Amino acid sequence: MSSSAANELPIDIKDTKLCDWLVDRRWTTLENRDQAVEIRKHINDAIRDMPDVDEITEMLAGSYITYYHCKRIVELLKVSEADSRSFFGSYSSKRMKDWLEILTMYEKDHIYLGESARILQHNVEYEIPSLKRKLSAAQTRINDSHRRETELRAKAQTTQEDFVVTCQKMGIAGGDNIQEELQQLPMLLPHELEKVTALVQSDAFKSALAHYTAFVDFTMDEIPKDDETEVLFKILRFVTEQGNTSCFEYETGQPLPELSEPSAAPQPTAADSADVDAGGEIDFGDGGEIDFGDGGGEIDFGDGDGSGAIDFGDSVDGAASDGDSGKSGTEGWVEVSDPGAIDFGDVDTVDLGIQVADFGMEVGVTEDVETEGPTAAAREPLLINTTTRNKIVDQIIQLESFLLQRADELSQDIDITSINQFEGAKAGVVQSKPAVVAMLAPVMEALALLQGKRIQQLFLIRGSAKYVDRLASSLRQQKFQSMTILGRIERLDEQRTASQTLMEECAPKIAGLIKQTKVLQRNVESSISGLYKGRAVNVIGDINNL
Repeated sequence: MSSSAANELPIDIKDTKLCDWLVDRRWTTLENRDQAVEIRKHINDAIRDMPDVDEITEMLAGSYITYYHCKRIVELLKVSEADSRSFFGSYSSKRMKDWLEILTMYEKDHIYLGESARILQHNVEYEIPSLKRKLSAAQTRINDSHRRETELRAKAQTTQEDFVVTCQKMGIAGGDNIQEELQQLPMLLPHELEKVTALVQSDAFKSALAHYTAFVDFTMDEIPKDDETEVLFKILRFVTEQGNTSCFEYETGQPLPELSEPSAAPQPTAADSADVDAGGEIDFGDGGEIDFGDGGGEIDFGDGDGSGAIDFGDSVDGAASDGDSGKSGTEGWVEVSDPGAIDFGDVDTVDLGIQVADFGMEVGVTEDVETEGPTAAAREPLLINTTTRNKIVDQIIQLESFLLQRADELSQDIDITSINQFEGAKAGVVQSKPAVVAMLAPVMEALALLQGKRIQQLFLIRGSAKYVDRLASSLRQQKFQSMTILGRIERLDEQRTASQTLMEECAPKIAGLIKQTKVLQRNVESSISGLYKGRAVNVIGDINNL
């Protein structure tokens, strides 16, 4: 290839290697950076005094002033400062002189090429990608906030619905004072237990008890007894017949006495205060002196001989008398010949006459002590009292197990053995499977109510203040969780607004910076082409993909 043909080939320069390319070909040096900083100071001073030209004002607004801007400013100043031009072509205007000096400094050692290459490379590698990343991150945050807001609104709605359902199941409104509402719930226990009582008193339940009793009576020699009773399922039968009465009535068979009102303290009468005189002093009726009835003012202790010694009645034959004082070392001692002869007055047993009944319902003292009324535990209904309620539940479980077993046996094929087994049985012993299933229904329903979460929770609320505190805290947390979620949605909206503002700021910046970079690219290519006698110069790379 001839040299003329080679000179016609375009020069391709990678945008990221533009600075190195200029330094390698000695069009500029690395030391030009310091000189460019000095030129930048002159530019900052010069732009303080500029004519009112629209293009100059637009050029200086928010853009980095380069060598090519300075050339355009000089061209515009030639028009605005034409009056200051002399016959020889020089300008007397200080503005023109300052900008012409800046151009001269830029063109020395091609400083403008090094600075323009650095600006071009910085924009392509750092500035524009950074703004694009911010724009992309803001767009991602906006999309994520929309998605997250949808999820949070669904979660807030679900949480609120769960809270409402929980409150409805518990029978509270879920207002501001949840703990007080929970403390009122035990008042619903009688209503809930009335459902159990109605099931226990139903005909099907009574038929189940009768069937169980007849079956056990027929199949066993002796009917099994409860620990404290001689009747099978005594307490359950009592509830079936009498309902959910008090423990006192169950134990004694007597109606529960009403609580007596506490008697008021006796009020002082006029006679009681008659002895108090007008001066507020107590009149003892003794005329100011206390009469002890001693006559002579001395107390007669009845010692007889006047010796002053107390006779304990313990003198024994053979003991030393008072007149034997000093004759032996046993003066004042009592000689006991038979220790077993002393009667200390103790007895084998003492009958205090105290009678104590179950549940603390009656405490009676036979001598001079009035009988107390039933205790608080004795006044509780059978299904409220823990002890009796547990017995009732145990007996219902036993009855349910029996009916389930009978229903399973009746579901199997009938053989001759099972037929002969109940030969001669009384009425009520043999029941059909539908009849057993019908008996089983109220038994299972009553047991489900007694062991259900509703009644168990009411008993826990009734008996444990700590449980009420924990439950109230859990409900409050569930209630305010939806409010917390709504607060998070508000914060998401604020973040989305901030991201939207950032996008609105970044988009024009990116567009303007890309435009400036493209213009600078063409100017640099033109300048380098002038150095190589008009050869085509192309700055290639990512700059062409902006």
